[in-house]
Amino acid sequence: RSMDSFENKKSTMVYCVGDSMLNNAIYVEANQSVLFHLRNESQYKFVMLARDNARISDAFHQIDRIPEKEQEKEEASEMVIVLSVGGNDLLAEDGDPRETFQHWLELVKSIRIRFGHSVRILVLGLYFPKSKQRFFDRIRQWNAWLLQNVDTSGAYNVIETSNVITETKDICYKIEPSEQGGAK
Repeated sequence: RSMDSFENKKSTMVYCVGDSMLNNAIYVEANQSVLFHLRNESQYKFVMLARDNARISDAFHQIDRIPEKEQEKEEASEMVIVLSVGGNDLLAEDGDPRETFQHWLELVKSIRIRFGHSVRILVLGLYFPKSKQRFFDRIRQWNAWLLQNVDTSGAYNVIETSNVITETKDICYKIEPSEQGGAK
């Protein structure tokens, strides 16, 4: 829904980078995945690079799979990266959340260095899975950091999924976006 403002929908190429918040296909019916909904409810072209259990270090490799000159091809007048990563790092409890967020900022910086400001970045904030209540303070802090670090150029926006994925039925397998959550 936040992508409605793109100029030429038919020629917008959207790369989904990160974790199972974007690629929930193994947790839901094939015609209920996030990618299925994205493709059927919009005219954009989507490339799924996100993987289940991906961490920030994995996202660097996913970004490497995006052709550098994609935005110059005739069929793609605009390029967008939807970025959902950091949650698995944060929930692993194996480090300081501030260091994890600094690593995330390095990822965004590497995207900017590689693609410049011609690429739009949509960042998905973290939602609050009921099974992970002990992490709610970390998730709140993470989301606050995302909002505090929004790129003032307008090429980086945060989608606050915690305001969208709010019901128990939005989540399956304790933490994954369900059919209902993915549709949102």
